[in-house]
Amino acid sequence: MSGTVRRVVGVPDELDKRLRQMAKFVRIDNDAEDRAWRPDAASIEALVLKVLGGWEVLKSAVNWAYFDSVGPDGPPAEAGQLPSTIRKVAESYNVRWPHSEWSAACAKANVVRQKLAHLLYAYKVDNESPTPERKLAFMRLGLPGQPRRVNSRPSELGWSKSAVPLSQQARHVDLLTEQELIDALETIKWLLDCCNYLQRLGSIHRFEPGWPDNYELPKSERDQLAWWFDDWGDPQTTALTAGQLWVRPSRGPEVP
Repeated sequence: MSGTVRRVVGVPDELDKRLRQMAKFVRIDNDAEDRAWRPDAASIEALVLKVLGGWEVLKSAVNWAYFDSVGPDGPPAEAGQLPSTIRKVAESYNVRWPHSEWSAACAKANVVRQKLAHLLYAYKVDNESPTPERKLAFMRLGLPGQPRRVNSRPSELGWSKSAVPLSQQARHVDLLTEQELIDALETIKWLLDCCNYLQRLGSIHRFEPGWPDNYELPKSERDQLAWWFDDWGDPQTTALTAGQLWVRPSRGPEVP
């Protein structure tokens, strides 16, 4: 994107100024968002922020997609259930959705995100090792592998077995490598790309004239499609049609 914001000829000065300011803001915001998805980072702490921010972007995209699909009077989404929520969106739009792959990828990325969500403080930071071998050790509540809650109570809380029981709180040092963070960030980006194209298909399903089932997707659409089913054939050679995107036939073939 060009860094130049040109004056719009024939537009009043005040409106032109506002348009230029808006264009500048959009450019800065787009650049910042692009940087947020790049795995390169000056420090491992900066990479942690990218993963945490990326997860929030994904959640907001899923929630918005669901909100948009059910309409003003639709029921609220089930809190924290991203795979089932986005699957409902796909079902409402008649889109063939990679539920198993999306759910597995979401669960994998969430393991890293959950670790960071319970970070208390950095214990040891390694920014000296070469990329991607940097590491972050941090303190978190509970014992390794322990669930967060047991019998509706925080699992890190307990009582000593001494003659006079004393309350105690368990903590342990956890570790994340730079490669784990990079993998999580790239996975979250794929999940988001799937969600965004699902909304694109939803807009075609609801508002646009729609595609006939024999409509062949052009490269501009194929480049946005983030998932692929094996029965579609070789992604390098297959001429994908709109009908293959739907669970059920949508509009039938185009009549000459």
